[in-house]
Amino acid sequence: CVEDPSEPASREFWRLVESLFGTTDRGELVAAIYQSRSSTQDLAQLAKVVGKDYGDGVRYAVESVKQSLSSLAGLVVGHVSKYCATGPIVQVAVTGGLWDASPLFLHSFQGELNLYQESDQTADNCRQYHVKRQEAEPVIGAVRIAQRMFYGN
Repeated sequence: CVEDPSEPASREFWRLVESLFGTTDRGELVAAIYQSRSSTQDLAQLAKVVGKDYGDGVRYAVESVKQSLSSLAGLVVGHVSKYCATGPIVQVAVTGGLWDASPLFLHSFQGELNLYQESDQTADNCRQYHVKRQEAEPVIGAVRIAQRMFYGN
């Protein structure tokens, strides 16, 4: 297993990259990802090890997770500002893949939303964001609501 010295990461990360894509060489890796028929699924398999590296403070993981979750928080805040009611509390439910890989992702996403909240405390936009994991898949919740409406219980 070859480690790239310009991008320090855990051995576990590089082993998984090599097993998924057959290489740890940066140029070959990009090509392997683009040529893969299941690149989304392959990359998703990295979530657990990235979460572990993030928890251990490994630079690539900290920077990647922070940048990605900050962008996601910006999208959420923008969407809420444009399309949602102006209530003071916004409940954000997340489910599936990434959020199951490590609880640190959820905690960090809440932190990024808090940063937006702190920087946008105008009279027109004073919202608190509360993030939680949705235990049931959204479609299951929709089915339950439909059943209650249909059967009246």
